[in-house]
Amino acid sequence: MREIHVIEDGALLITDGVIQYVGPSRRLEKLAEARRAEELDASGRVVMPGFVDCFTQLLCGPPRMPDEPGGAFASSCRTFHSWSAQRLELEGRKRLRQFVRLGSTTVGASSGYGLNEEGELRSLRALDRLQDRPVAVAPLLYTTAETWQGTPGSPGELLEMLGTATLPAAHGKRLLGGVVIGEGFPADAVEGYLACAARLGLTSCVETKGDSVALARRAYAGALMDLDSLTPAQLQAVGESEAVAILLPGRTFQSGSGPFAPARGLIDHGAAVALATGYDSLTSPTASLPMVMALACKQMRMTPEEALTAVTVNAAHALGFGARLGSLQYGMQADLLVMDCSDYREIPLYFGMNPVAIVMTRGQTIFPRLAATRDL
Repeated sequence: MREIHVIEDGALLITDGVIQYVGPSRRLEKLAEARRAEELDASGRVVMPGFVDCFTQLLCGPPRMPDEPGGAFASSCRTFHSWSAQRLELEGRKRLRQFVRLGSTTVGASSGYGLNEEGELRSLRALDRLQDRPVAVAPLLYTTAETWQGTPGSPGELLEMLGTATLPAAHGKRLLGGVVIGEGFPADAVEGYLACAARLGLTSCVETKGDSVALARRAYAGALMDLDSLTPAQLQAVGESEAVAILLPGRTFQSGSGPFAPARGLIDHGAAVALATGYDSLTSPTASLPMVMALACKQMRMTPEEALTAVTVNAAHALGFGARLGSLQYGMQADLLVMDCSDYREIPLYFGMNPVAIVMTRGQTIFPRLAATRDL
C-alpha cells in the first residue's frame, strides 16, 4: 500500500474515455496522436486517479438533531418514506454533486432507510436513475437485522428470502451491483446469503465488529467493514484473507467516542485497507474523502501513500471495479483528478479544505474550479 508510482513531468493520452498512454511528457510529445489531441496543461499540480467512495448511504433521510422527539433515526426514516420517487432522485442528485466537487468519481451507494424489502427496492430504482449523472453509482442492498421491519420470520429466514427471491429479481432488472450485510444475523444464514450473491456475480461486504461471527469464516466475502475493535487473532485473520477491509473513520469522528479502527495493525498484518466516507446524514455526514484521508493519517497512523491507495485502487477492488478503475494505467477508464497542490502528500495535511481543482470522468471534465487553477 506504500508503493506509489510518481511520474515527474508526466502526461496522459486519453482516447474515447480510455487511457492510451501514461508516462513522461517528452515521450508523449513524439506520438502522432498527441499532436492532434486537445491539451490540458496541469503543470505544477498532482494528477491522480479519481476517488472511489466504496460505501455510502447516499439515499438516507435528512439530518436531525440528536434530541429530536422519537429519536433521530426514526424521525429521519419517517421523512424518507414520505418522499416521492422524484424527490428521492432529486436528493440523490443533490448529494452526488457534493461528492463530485470533492473528487469522487465512483460512489458505492445504498440506502438502509427503506426498512423493508419494498422500501429498499424503491431506493434501488432511484439509484438506477442516478447512473452516470455525472459519476458512476454502484447500487448496494444494505441489510441489517436491527433496522429492517415488517418482514415475518426470524433474521435467518429474512436473509434466506432475500437471497433466493429478492437478489435474483433485482439483479435481473439490473438494479443491483452488490450487497452489504450488517450485524444480527446467524453465521450460517450470512454464509448462505453471500453464496447467493456470489452466484449472481454481485460484490459482497460484511459489516462486523468482530464480536459476533469469527472473521475467519467470513474471509470469502469481498470486503469487511466497520472493523473498530479487533483482537490480535482477528487482525491476523483479516490479513490472511483476500477481503478488503473498509474503514469508516467518519463514523468514529461523528460519534465523538470510541477508538478509531486499527488501520496500522491491519496493514501490518497484510490486509488490503480501503477508506470510505460511510456517508449518512446522521452517523457520518461527510462526502469528503480528503477529510477521511486526513483522519486516517492523523488518527489511524496511516501514511499518505497508504491513505491514497485506500481511496483509489483498494476501494475500486472493494466494489469489484479494480480491473478498470483506481489507477492511471494503459487501458484504464480515464477517471482522474487535477489537485490544487504540487505533492500528493499535501492532500491529508489539511482537513475541512478541498484540494480538488478539476474532476474528469471518462476523459471529460465534469467539475472545474477555475478560480483555483489560474488559466486551466
